[in-house]
Amino acid sequence: MNRSNFQNRQIESEEEKEVRRAVISEVTRTEKTQAEKGGKRAVILGITGATGSGKTECGKILENEFNCLVINMDKLAHALMEPGLPCYNDIVMYFGGGILAKDGKIDRKKLGGIVFSDVAQLRKLSFISHHYVRMETEKIIEENKNKYDAIVLDAPVLFGAHMAKMCDYTIGIFADDNLRLDRIIARDNLTAYDAMLRMDGQNVQKGLLELVDFVIYNNEEPGHLWNEIRNVAIEAMESFYDKKG
Repeated sequence: MNRSNFQNRQIESEEEKEVRRAVISEVTRTEKTQAEKGGKRAVILGITGATGSGKTECGKILENEFNCLVINMDKLAHALMEPGLPCYNDIVMYFGGGILAKDGKIDRKKLGGIVFSDVAQLRKLSFISHHYVRMETEKIIEENKNKYDAIVLDAPVLFGAHMAKMCDYTIGIFADDNLRLDRIIARDNLTAYDAMLRMDGQNVQKGLLELVDFVIYNNEEPGHLWNEIRNVAIEAMESFYDKKG
């Protein structure tokens, strides 16, 4: 299925809209209803980095410290793979019914076994899912841009998925490979071999240093990361609102 097929699918049916609304709560980590902020737009921060670098932890810190909405792109991509949504249909059409569990949902382990061992297949999955993630993210930002001081995009492939253009500032989180490996094994309960496959399949640190506006190295204790991401967020928000006057 080519790009034009995806673009022609932007009109949602009522059933698709209902399913979409049902899954959004899984990826916007907030249950609070924020008051409208009188037209003051939120600063959009993109946090990116390789798996195990600590970018998701940064999102959690910002959510706790500021009036901030965090959109986890991995969770959003998984939510958009629920049966009844266009992303699900396109993935199943390409990869076949062998990736499905008995309940008809996409079995992420089966799909992962395919894409993390074949770069071409991973690129195809990314091409499909990134299209829908971008569209959904634009909707979420539009619906919430006047409710928060900041909206954070927690995205492992912020630049590769062409989502950096949505952001006012981008933040790169870096960590040594051995630390990332240990974190992935502990977080996902994987063998060292499987964790290394994921690291190899998501090699986003290469060239990232030159692309981002802010850089954080997450090789120390958790308190260091808290201090670093908090200071960067304050600097980014102050700079953004100073420009807006």
